[in-house]
Amino acid sequence: MTLEYIRTYLLSDSGIAALLGTRVYPTILPQAPTFPAMTYQQITSQTLHTLDGPVALDRVLIQFDIYALTRLEVSAVGAALRAFFNGASGSTGSPGVQISGAFLEMERDFYESEPLLYRRVCDYSVWIR
Repeated sequence: MTLEYIRTYLLSDSGIAALLGTRVYPTILPQAPTFPAMTYQQITSQTLHTLDGPVALDRVLIQFDIYALTRLEVSAVGAALRAFFNGASGSTGSPGVQISGAFLEMERDFYESEPLLYRRVCDYSVWIR
């Protein structure tokens, strides 16, 4: 499953776009990125089943990593992500992909001593049709 629809969905929010522009990347940052920036990746995916077989609802755990030069920037992007994505539902803009619910599971803050960056890791459970 491609997660490109998550990037499009996030960047449709004016708060996230104002802080990150288009600096939302799958899995890893590009070389020499501009900060703040965010990466995302699928950690797990689970298809639900009934006795009749699979249902059209998947639970995907997505990890977002926010990188910034200051703690304030990491906090601002984290707050914008939470305000828009926690409890989100709706169309992702991709035909056939519908978010039934997105829920924050946990957040963790780090300081990367090499290359001197603040980092916040946010895990979200996302229910997708």
